Amino acid sequence: MLKLRAGYGVTGQQDGIGDYAYISNYFIGSQTAQYIFGPDTLLVFRPSGFDANLRWETTTSYNIGLDFGILKDRFSGSVDVYRKITTDLLAVVPVAAGTNFTNEILTNVGSMKNQGIEFSINAGLFANKNSRLDLMANASHNLNRVVKLSQIEDPDAVGVQVGGISGGIGNTVQVHRVGYPTFSFLLFEQLYDQNGQVIQVGQQANIDINNDGQITAADKWKDIHAYVDRNGDGVINIKDRYIYNQSVPNWFLGLSLNYQYKNWSFGASMRSELGGHIYNNIHSNAGTFQSVNGTQGYLNNISSLYYEDEIQKIATNQLLSDHYMEKADFLRMDFFSVGYNFGKLKYFGEKVGLNATFVINNVFVLTNYSGLDPEIGGGIDNNIYPRPRVYSLNLSFDF
Repeated sequence: MLKLRAGYGVTGQQDGIGDYAYISNYFIGSQTAQYIFGPDTLLVFRPSGFDANLRWETTTSYNIGLDFGILKDRFSGSVDVYRKITTDLLAVVPVAAGTNFTNEILTNVGSMKNQGIEFSINAGLFANKNSRLDLMANASHNLNRVVKLSQIEDPDAVGVQVGGISGGIGNTVQVHRVGYPTFSFLLFEQLYDQNGQVIQVGQQANIDINNDGQITAADKWKDIHAYVDRNGDGVINIKDRYIYNQSVPNWFLGLSLNYQYKNWSFGASMRSELGGHIYNNIHSNAGTFQSVNGTQGYLNNISSLYYEDEIQKIATNQLLSDHYMEKADFLRMDFFSVGYNFGKLKYFGEKVGLNATFVINNVFVLTNYSGLDPEIGGGIDNNIYPRPRVYSLNLSFDF
């Protein structure tokens, strides 16, 4: 059996648009912004910023699919190829002074493209009088790209910086930039010494930094020594930050197995994500010597990086370094179950049936990521609550 499918559709998305955000609204000002009029101090109404042309995001979708089944549908599945183009993307962007009643405004500024392939298969691997084994698997590959971000393109624009982190004020480690996936990491390329240790700003240098003919405590590493000067202008700034990689995985895999043998049943479900990356904000914020007590006057928890990275013990944060990036690939078994059907129980006059199932949720996860969990939405690890492992016994009675 073969069946060819094709689809086309247009959908809108208005999430993020506030009430009446497309017209001028006036709100009562704060207590610290009152107007003195004679003997009185009066609250004033202030206008809010608005975009009169604000509209919904629009996503246009195309897909072609093939459904198949062979050996009387003992093996069946589908293949889908798709493309989604989103226009009029909603984003908060800076506006020129004097052109509105705010310095940042929500508006429609760009477009984005997603395209990929999805595959699924259901297979009865074998079956006989006493046993049966079924397999279900799926895989999907998605490529995401920002196509447009502004009304007037600027090839030198940094992009829309997102991905706020702990450890400083206003620091971000991600960006939306034309030609790259959304939420790509924007970081400095870290430099290391001959021992493979991080060169950190303000640390004692082993070369004559100040050119006084001798190496003393006055010789400290500068940012030009700690990071790669990618544009070669002799200054380390945002122009030297580069797109490290994307945070969102581009491969998603799933596998389920069900096996029955006489009255016994076994089940397992696993999934994997490949191609994603994580910025370990736990390490970057709490893996340095200054994190032990800082300026609070009491001890803080520190990350394991404090013990793994010797140079960190005497240094301060370098939050925007790619030193804290890690791969987020993982294989996770979501659940495993073992069940037994006791049939009709003679203790109840053979009128009551019993089926018992023992289930484990979040069985294990295999990954090289050093943090608690590689499956983090947004790609920034910052004090997540660990997933619990749950054991349960389910009893069902048939009357």
